Amino acid sequence: MEFNEQEIEKIKNNAKQGDAEAQCHLSTLYYSGEGVEQDYREAFKWFERAAKQGYVPAQHNLGYLYYMGEGVKQDYREAFKWYKKAAEQGNMWAQCDLGELYYRGCGVRQDDEAFKWYKKAAEQGEGAAKFSLGNLYSEGKGVEQDYQEALKWYKESSDTVAAALNIVGDFYNEGKGVEKDVEEAYKWYEKASLCGYAKREFLTAQKDFGEWLTAAREGDVKAQYHMGETYSKGINIEENAREAIKWYTRAAENGYIEAQIKVGEWYLDKNNDEAVKWYKKLPTGETN
Repeated sequence: MEFNEQEIEKIKNNAKQGDAEAQCHLSTLYYSGEGVEQDYREAFKWFERAAKQGYVPAQHNLGYLYYMGEGVKQDYREAFKWYKKAAEQGNMWAQCDLGELYYRGCGVRQDDEAFKWYKKAAEQGEGAAKFSLGNLYSEGKGVEQDYQEALKWYKESSDTVAAALNIVGDFYNEGKGVEKDVEEAYKWYEKASLCGYAKREFLTAQKDFGEWLTAAREGDVKAQYHMGETYSKGINIEENAREAIKWYTRAAENGYIEAQIKVGEWYLDKNNDEAVKWYKKLPTGETN
């Protein structure tokens, strides 16, 4: 939102008259450089004035300036003090930042209080707090380790924290807190890739799978056998016996000996005549 000169002068006048909301607003303009020359010292001055009047958003922002050392000397203790004032009055961003100070031990002794404040912020919908809550449940810090809860909070944070997308994918891929589901894992990895957070191994696997599948469809017998192995063993994809035997059979029909053995073995307990048919195609000495 852009402000003209007249609007900015009005904000300045209201701030000088002690209007805490205007003071906070003016601070934001100085911090961003919107309509005025960017000046962190001025931003700090007006945030401090509004914060001392009890204006909660200014208290949180003042804590942030102390934390970052912008417009004032960095001071984690002061950051903690102002985050706490705002957090106790229900500001979810301050609650999340206060949790981070407890988690890291900045300006305060490292403490399990981190869980309490992350949870308060997460329950109000703060995305970063949801992600941090997932980390605590996953690590078992400040709370009993619970992968199901961790997965729940990672999922809830994934709309705003892109890094959560890969973690949810990992949970499905490894079966942590949920039944292992490689296809579901890939869905989450794919979402991450659209946000620029794709795991290198995921992209490589996707590329390799696509190249093998294209070659198999074009009649490359080794690629057809490879696709059979991929589906049979669940290599970077969900196991699928139907797809496996389909590709083994195509390779077998093209004379690939290893595929003929696989097809024969697959039919052995299902259709002896079919199994014998494939075993007869093998060169002498190839059957077990």
